[in-house]
Amino acid sequence: MDSASQGHFVTGRLVQQLYLRKFKAQIPVQGINEVTKTMHYAASLEIKSRFSNWETKIECAVLPKITGMIPATFVDSSDWGIPEGLVLADENFNRPNSIDILLGADVFFEVLRHDKKMRPGNYPVLQNTDLGWIVSGKITLAAPEELRRKSFFICNNDNLDQQLQRFWEIEELPNKTWTAEEMLCEEHFKKHTARDDTGRYIVRLPRREEQGRLGESYEQAKRRFHQLERRFQEHPDLHQAYSEFMQEYEELGHMNQINEEASSAEERYYLPHHAVFKSPSSTTRTRVVFDGSCRSSNGLSLNDTLLVGPTEQQDLYSIVLRLRTYQIAFTADIAKMYR
Repeated sequence: MDSASQGHFVTGRLVQQLYLRKFKAQIPVQGINEVTKTMHYAASLEIKSRFSNWETKIECAVLPKITGMIPATFVDSSDWGIPEGLVLADENFNRPNSIDILLGADVFFEVLRHDKKMRPGNYPVLQNTDLGWIVSGKITLAAPEELRRKSFFICNNDNLDQQLQRFWEIEELPNKTWTAEEMLCEEHFKKHTARDDTGRYIVRLPRREEQGRLGESYEQAKRRFHQLERRFQEHPDLHQAYSEFMQEYEELGHMNQINEEASSAEERYYLPHHAVFKSPSSTTRTRVVFDGSCRSSNGLSLNDTLLVGPTEQQDLYSIVLRLRTYQIAFTADIAKMYR
């Protein structure tokens, strides 16, 4: 808690742990020596006390890191004489730990209670709050040289910052301009993306509203499946691998059987699929490919009705240059990304 802060702050790490939704915001933050930095994201939090009925809802600027470890070093509190049964807001207040939330002035004075405990000498003050008793104040360190090694210095060199910014602007490759369709797809992604309880992302298909409804696709998918079955008769090993893939697909909950009668009035699209055999692969030698380009009876395919978003990866030239930086490069694949 910080009685001098006009805002509230939360770390990006905690935002991810709590699956909180960030939203864009321009929040200027000014610190010591008038050093100013703008935060670009914020998040809403609901905080409740473990020991009272106090609760509040606040909006916090999202920071990569609020401050260093607090306290800076271990503090021996064995001779402080803290009364037994005193409910502390932080039972491990004397051990260095990271700070994930900073509460500003409007919350600081709201949670304070009238009672506090003081002891003569170099001892801190115990202050009662709605969050429990907090500890703050002067202490005697057994090894003060530990703190002498820590120094804090802020240098605000605007001229150097401007020179560096100009350097990167000159060296930066030109940004690709998005088309109207790519911008529409980006807005759709921001509006309809969510995460479930396990942290998995769920994204809706970005449909083109002007394309109209899909035609009938069942018979075409059925013919393609019969062709696949004839291929299975000639290659039993492929049949076995294909069946295992489909069984895993269903067991993972990535597909389920539909009720034809219940969904007769809805728009639907049957995806034809076929096998691709890749013998050098060490993980999945047999892959099942779903064909979203197969046209329905009115000439439209599923792919025709979907928006095409901007390319996420960099251009090939940038990728090749980056690969030349080090002797060894790692590549990875996200399994089941498009389920």
